[in-house]
Amino acid sequence: GTLSWLESPADVLAFARPGAGGEPVVVAVNLSGRSVPAPPGHPLLVSDPAAPAGTLPPDSAAWVRPPQ
Repeated sequence: GTLSWLESPADVLAFARPGAGGEPVVVAVNLSGRSVPAPPGHPLLVSDPAAPAGTLPPDSAAWVRPPQ
């Protein structure tokens, strides 16, 4: 499948790609030492479920269905 790199804060990798059903999925990985805003949309999977909503803590990742 295809992968598109997205703009993201320093030390954060973010990309979009088609999911299993063809709908887009955004993946963001925070490699920094600070929390950053999570990608907008419906969270499908988060590596730190205790994180406050809308944030991506240090050393964590999120898979998100972006808003349509």
